[in-house]
Amino acid sequence: GARGHDLRFEVTDTGIGINSAQQDRLFKRFSQVDGSISRRFGGTGLGLVICRHLLSLMGGEIGVDSREGVGSTFWFTLTLPPGERPTIEHPVAAADIEIGGRPVRLLLAEDVPLNQELACAVLEAQGYVVDVVEDGAEAIVAVEAALTQGRGYDLVLMDVQMPVMDGLTATRRIRALPPPACEIPIIAMTANVLPKQINDLRAAGMDDHVGKPFRRADLYATIARWTGPQREARPAAPIPAPDGANAVLDPAVFDALKDGF
Repeated sequence: GARGHDLRFEVTDTGIGINSAQQDRLFKRFSQVDGSISRRFGGTGLGLVICRHLLSLMGGEIGVDSREGVGSTFWFTLTLPPGERPTIEHPVAAADIEIGGRPVRLLLAEDVPLNQELACAVLEAQGYVVDVVEDGAEAIVAVEAALTQGRGYDLVLMDVQMPVMDGLTATRRIRALPPPACEIPIIAMTANVLPKQINDLRAAGMDDHVGKPFRRADLYATIARWTGPQREARPAAPIPAPDGANAVLDPAVFDALKDGF
């Protein structure tokens, strides 16, 4: 309608279900359908009351369809205004994803399958060629093998916390290899971006870092900084300054969580 789009959200489970006579108690303050629930599963019975109140303030509705012993479907409806069409953030020029007329070749060292798929999708959509390994030891082998085959990698994206061999150790081992393997740019992918942690990355031989969860524009720009025409200067990403000696939350961590892909 003119106000926006009518949306309905549903969450379905196959749990214990709720009989029809008790369903109207679900959304009442300090009420649980069965007093034994709190002893078996915990909880105060306030969650759905809060949800109903929030949805009421937003002009929406909430309800449940359930069969005892079969499961439940909780639903809510909202009318949300249409959003603006998103703009592409800082697209990378085609020249930045090619070296000598060929695509930039990246090695991604990441042990979490979902992160692998996400990073590969983002990088390959931009035109990069990506190989994936699951730990630091495999990264070392891949770097050496690629050079032996005459198609060395242009850059390594290295997760820091991985099984078998972590990213810091793998970076130190790569830096100890003979040239040109030891000269490959290595970019840390990490949620740990406090100044001391960044200094540890640099001390291990990493050239730069991107936060996790990453933002596409930051990831593209960092890769281009070390593989594109501007790679001669190769300025490292700035180390975030803490907000006072006793800062509780690092601003860079907050921004990464807030704006992550």
